Amino acid sequence: MVTPQSARYKAVNVYVEGGGSYRGEQRPLREAFTRLFGGVLGKLPMPRVVACGGRSNAFRDFEIALRSNKETLCLLLVDSEAPVKAGVGPWTHVRERRGDGWERPEAAGEDQLHLMVQMMETWIVADADALGRYYGKGFDAGALPTGRLEDVSKGDLEKKLTKATRATTKKGYKKSDGLALIGCVDPHRVEEACPSAKRFFTHLRRACKTLPDRRVPGAGRA
Repeated sequence: MVTPQSARYKAVNVYVEGGGSYRGEQRPLREAFTRLFGGVLGKLPMPRVVACGGRSNAFRDFEIALRSNKETLCLLLVDSEAPVKAGVGPWTHVRERRGDGWERPEAAGEDQLHLMVQMMETWIVADADALGRYYGKGFDAGALPTGRLEDVSKGDLEKKLTKATRATTKKGYKKSDGLALIGCVDPHRVEEACPSAKRFFTHLRRACKTLPDRRVPGAGRA
């Protein structure tokens, strides 16, 4: 089994769900997650972000990369799309979730799949200040969900985010806003509010700390 502890890698690639079907469409997502990871890692070497489009494409690209990039640690980052049961690991979740049915590739470790529980917006609402700066006048922080954010369903999260932003000049949250916001949120606030983020950021820091130098791999597609 390949893990950061058992092999010395020359690079880290993060395969992310979303971004559209074409390279031009995918660029904003690549850049946004690159900014987010910059906040996570500080002066540590940066991973290469690969925007993959749909979640099935992300899993496919991840599988291909495992076979072809032996000197690169490949990580897969996707939405959980549904609540993750207590004690259930990411690979078990995607194997059992209707619509996925993914089996963990033999070359992948348990910690090479990470879930944004339940969607990217869960991480975004963890930083209400970033939302306030982005939307400006009319933003209603009181309408955002509180408590355990990862327990908030996709539908409820989208409704509350829309309610919090509909009186602003942007007239409600849009997916294009998410691409801007994920690169603006404070990752420390995100990991404080979301155990899924803490798990991923901790692993990413540990993995990038082992890279041989501080050069930044280009943020493009594999």
